[in-house]
Amino acid sequence: MTALPSKILLNGSKVPATTHAEMRQALGDLRDFIAAFLGEDSANAATLRGVLALPDPAATGGGWVRGLFGKANAAAPTTKYDFTCLARAYRNPTTGAVWASRSTAVISADAAVAGPAAGGRDQLAAFSSGFINLFFIVDDDGNERAVWSKNAPGLGPNPVSGFSSWVYGHTVYWDGSAIRRCVLSGCLNSYASPIGLGAVGNTSGGEVVFSGQSLWPAWANRVAARCFSFLSANSGGGGTAVIDYRFISGYVGKAISVGVSSASETSYYNDDIDFPNLNQQLIVSVALTTGAPNLSAIQSQVSVTSFTVPNGDVA
Repeated sequence: MTALPSKILLNGSKVPATTHAEMRQALGDLRDFIAAFLGEDSANAATLRGVLALPDPAATGGGWVRGLFGKANAAAPTTKYDFTCLARAYRNPTTGAVWASRSTAVISADAAVAGPAAGGRDQLAAFSSGFINLFFIVDDDGNERAVWSKNAPGLGPNPVSGFSSWVYGHTVYWDGSAIRRCVLSGCLNSYASPIGLGAVGNTSGGEVVFSGQSLWPAWANRVAARCFSFLSANSGGGGTAVIDYRFISGYVGKAISVGVSSASETSYYNDDIDFPNLNQQLIVSVALTTGAPNLSAIQSQVSVTSFTVPNGDVA
């Protein structure tokens, strides 16, 4: 391991003055330090990414973002969002060239603005309902903007005149006229309010499959949900049950035991679950374990609170 040479050897403050031999040694040490950190070749970007623990720019289809934050624009909160980042790495899909930015300036995009237009959407026609993706774009002069698109994260936006490089930023749900209100932080999309996925009652061990196609995108990594459950007993006494939230059919996921101890009473439960996205679905199974004849009602209501996407950032 090579240490950096002493600062006073190079800035002229050493007493007595730095000798020619000391300067040669200091410059050699500085060269070796830089080579150990960045590699021997200035084109060896892979070495630098390894040292700084940065992802490969091609890993997300276009590049990566760091420290992303997005929120509804105050003047047009239903269609326009404002974004900031600590860093972005854009990639030109034609040349493969990567361009990095550390600008923290606010970049906005309005899904109601017809395009292809920087700061709007990448198509002339209005978006149909469904998930839309935010892409940051940059021109050859380094001017950074953003655009909404229906294209998948790895495909990038439809061409916007003058902008050749892009990076996938995040994903939101468009209901046909407005963005479902959310806050975007890193790779996380947090809904302003939980969105109902479904409710299940006494299925006696059977599985109920809930589709999340309108609640999280096909490319989401993980999904978080809140479960509100209750169990009521009749005059016969108490009982217990197990509610199992699964992402693979037939395999126990997160099994939560619920129970009511006395006759004619109701017990309530609130739980949060987190699960990997597999086929945009959640499977719920309810099994009565004791006192089945005494239970008059059981139900679990599931609402989605957030999901993560593969934009190269962290939650």
